[in-house]
Amino acid sequence: MAKFGYYLIYGNPIGTMAETSKNIKKWAEVAKQKNCELVFWGASYGTSENIVLAVKGAVTDFEELYSVDSLPPISDRRTTFVGISVVDL
Repeated sequence: MAKFGYYLIYGNPIGTMAETSKNIKKWAEVAKQKNCELVFWGASYGTSENIVLAVKGAVTDFEELYSVDSLPPISDRRTTFVGISVVDL
């Protein structure tokens, strides 16, 4: 059994990297309001997208965060859900 708790969001910058960085910092605050945490973000190598964001939170909170009103400020998004083995908890 696995419990989802981490989400890797891949995408491309919108505008310059400075603008993208500023917008991701603002989005991290929105994530906090929705009980999620932006753990880190950075360059994504080995994928067609240039950026990866790692988010932590309950799947129901992540679903609310990933709504039309609060999508991450990157384009061409795709997400991988990461499960934690409940046997190890």
